[in-house]
Amino acid sequence: MKTIIQTGAVLATVLLLSACGGTESDASGPAGETSAEAAPQPQGAGSVTGTIGGEPVDLYVLGQQSDHGNSHISLYILGEGLRARGLGSMMLGAEWIGEMNGDFSSADVSIRIPDSDPSRVYYGSLNEGLSLTIDSSSLEGETLNIAGKVQGTLTAMDQMGHRNSDPADTLEVDLNFDAAID
Repeated sequence: MKTIIQTGAVLATVLLLSACGGTESDASGPAGETSAEAAPQPQGAGSVTGTIGGEPVDLYVLGQQSDHGNSHISLYILGEGLRARGLGSMMLGAEWIGEMNGDFSSADVSIRIPDSDPSRVYYGSLNEGLSLTIDSSSLEGETLNIAGKVQGTLTAMDQMGHRNSDPADTLEVDLNFDAAID
């Protein structure tokens, strides 16, 4: 029983590190050399490029954490372009009624602000001027192929309930995404 629990804890740690976007430089081989085999890389389901705060970024969509349904998409986005700016994971979500034709009933983007207490995010939605455009989408079996663009200003606020916004702390996003979500 103890071996099963220890194995489960090791597996959970590996999955957590993978989801957090570990890089090759996180694992050292002999004599301090880095090894691509030593660090498990997350399985990317797409890419996100553009700018955050006016600076170029090259991010990826994490397939294991992203999903879609008949009336929603949810993209979980990671990458060094976020970590280098002291930011955490990014979520892009949208909901619609009927066919996905670009008329969204809601859409939002949030980027986690690590080490904040209470937990805070940069957040923006259609109601606050965020723009989401779908350039293409197709369903092949269970896989949604989707490409588009999101632009707007995100404002720092509490993650829970999106309260206590700070209009002096904002972040501009202008991002293109292309993903295949199972």
